[in-house]
Parts: sequence; structure tokens; C-alpha cells
Amino acid sequence: MNAKKRTAFTLIELLVVMSLIVVLGSLAVMFVPRMSEQQRAARGGSLLQQWLITAQNQALRAQAPYGIRFYVDAGGNFHGIEAQFIMQPDDYNDGKLLQPIATDLSNLRITDADPGNGEYGASPDSSKWSVQEGDYLELFGVGLVHRIGPINATIPNQFSFTLVSPLQNAIPERIPGEHATQHYRIIRKPRPAGDEALKLPDDIIIDFKANNDYGNTLAANYLSDNTTVESYDIVFGPAGNIIGPQMGTDSIILWVRDVTQKMNEGEPTLITIYSRTGAIEAHPVNFSGYDELLAPPFPAPYTFTRDGRSSGG
Repeated sequence: MNAKKRTAFTLIELLVVMSLIVVLGSLAVMFVPRMSEQQRAARGGSLLQQWLITAQNQALRAQAPYGIRFYVDAGGNFHGIEAQFIMQPDDYNDGKLLQPIATDLSNLRITDADPGNGEYGASPDSSKWSVQEGDYLELFGVGLVHRIGPINATIPNQFSFTLVSPLQNAIPERIPGEHATQHYRIIRKPRPAGDEALKLPDDIIIDFKANNDYGNTLAANYLSDNTTVESYDIVFGPAGNIIGPQMGTDSIILWVRDVTQKMNEGEPTLITIYSRTGAIEAHPVNFSGYDELLAPPFPAPYTFTRDGRSSGG
């Protein structure tokens, strides 16, 4: 006689299965949040990488300089948590450039010009002025460019400004009582492209201080002699490569980490932009020889970013 087929689990089998489920659930509660926490910096790095790729694609699409401005907490921490897309406007050449006082080679004025939309002179918002502090003046198409300092744009159809470094020579063309020329251009720095704010996840930062401590090229041009800088720009040219002050460097490295964890915890990521090719890659930090009790720098944190094929070397 054939034995009857079993149609259900025994009580013991059910208890064993339920026990396994409880054990696996407990393990998930213990380890999944910790694993997720360890990956937060890597996810922040991926987000930053996408911002940079978007800016680069926009420069390629518009065939015009486009990039990102990172806003920096300069209160000693040098942490970047927020950014904004920026674009570089065309050079400015509107009106006559005057040197009102022949013996003063740093104070200049532009007349018969549009200083920026506003009911009186220029807009109260200096970020909308046609010429802004930090732009550069070039005379006669040759020679050095001169960084523009503070600007006064309260008088209609003109504005005056000082140069960070005085001209070497007076403006040679003369009109009664003043020197003047129309042979100039103002190379304008990038301006915000819209009002959209780009924010990293909570507690995830771009650690500009780490860049400085460990000798990255970015920091050498950025923090070493200037502790009051509030922002840092990365601009792509129409070909997708880096342009501007950093174009002479091999790469720009942005150190992304979780500020709530130790320097070597939480999968810190180095988002690397290779200046000549425009390649944008994510690399881990090389923590070989790292000791949190020792003062930086430790031996070679940027080892994994040194890829000659990616950098165009």
C-alpha cells in the first residue's frame, strides 16, 4: 500500500523556518544601516561627478564656457557643501575707458556704457552688473591682464573701478582733461546660470582643507595664501577641457568624505577632473601609511588618480 503524500509542514519545520527568518532579520538590522553609512561618501562623490558631467555637456552643447561654483565655508573648516552652475559671458567692450587723473594709474572709469539694468545707474544687486569685481581688463589686445577691484556703479551710463595692480603706463589717447581709449576689453568672470542650488547629502562635504594639507594642486592655488576665499570655480571650455586659472595643472582633485567619520572611514572618494582631456573619474584615497595621530601629510593619498592614459600624459 502506498504511503500518503504529505500536504503540510510539521510544527518543528515551521519553527525552524521562523527562527531563521528572525536571525536573518536581526543581522539585516545590524549590518545594512552600517553598510549604507559606509557608502554615503561614495554616493556623494557620484552626485558631484554627475554635476560636473552636466556642466561639461552644457559647455559642449552651447559651445561656450560653462562650469560649477563651489561655495566654501571659510570659517577655518574649508568645507564645500553647496554649488551652483555658472557660465562665462562674452567679453565686455562698451563705451570709453578713461583715466581721469594722469598720475593715478589704478583708478579708471568707463563712460557712455551700460553698467547693468537698474533705475539709477546699475542694479542694486552687484551680481547683475555688466562689469564686476574680479573681472580682468586687457588694453590694446596685448600685454598683461589686470584684475579689477571694487566698483562704483551708482551714476547712470558709467561706472568707475580700481585695479588690484596699477597699470604700468598711462592710457595714451587724449581728450581734454582726461586720457581715454576704446581699445580695451574686459574679460568677465563666470556668472551664475540660474538660481538652482546644488547640495550634497547631509554631512557629506568637499574637504578643501584636506586638499591643502596633502599638497593637491587645487589647494596650492586656492588656500595657501588666501584664507578669505568664499567660492571656487571649475569651468569647462567648448571642447570639454578645463579652462581658466587651473588649465595649466594636470588635474583637479576634489576630496569628498563624511564629516561625521574619521578621515579614513566611510569610503572617502577623490573626484578627479583631468585638465587636458576633461575626463571626470572617481578614485579611492590611498591610505597606505595613514596614522590619524600623526600630522599630515601621509605618504601618497592621490596615488590612484595618477593615470597617464586618462590625464592625456
